[in-house]
Amino acid sequence: MGISTNFSGGAGFGGTVGTNFVMGYGDNGFSFDIQRIVGAGAYAGASGGFTINLEASDADSTSDLCGIGFQSGASYGEGLYGDVNYFGGQGYAGWSVGGGLGGGTIGSAYGYATHTSSISFLELITQ
Repeated sequence: MGISTNFSGGAGFGGTVGTNFVMGYGDNGFSFDIQRIVGAGAYAGASGGFTINLEASDADSTSDLCGIGFQSGASYGEGLYGDVNYFGGQGYAGWSVGGGLGGGTIGSAYGYATHTSSISFLELITQ
């Protein structure tokens, strides 16, 4: 389970960059991590926005979320902006839903290849 902040958008081709604050309890006990996600791929529509998302996955630990993955979803709105995403990677899948501010075409759909990596708190505040 986690909370993420994301900037996403595009027009034909698009991308996303975000920071995830994730925690979980699985076979390895409790885990917490701060993660950076970047992604790029196809984008139907012409829009962009900033969202704060709640997310949940079936990963056994937060470290399982790191590496190569995918994200597909849709966004809707002008001014107030929302999105719903399905994401996954090696051995896990999940959903996120969020809201924020954005603009462009009222509705968009996208599919990205993503890379997620752990970052330290110091990296978070200095980048």
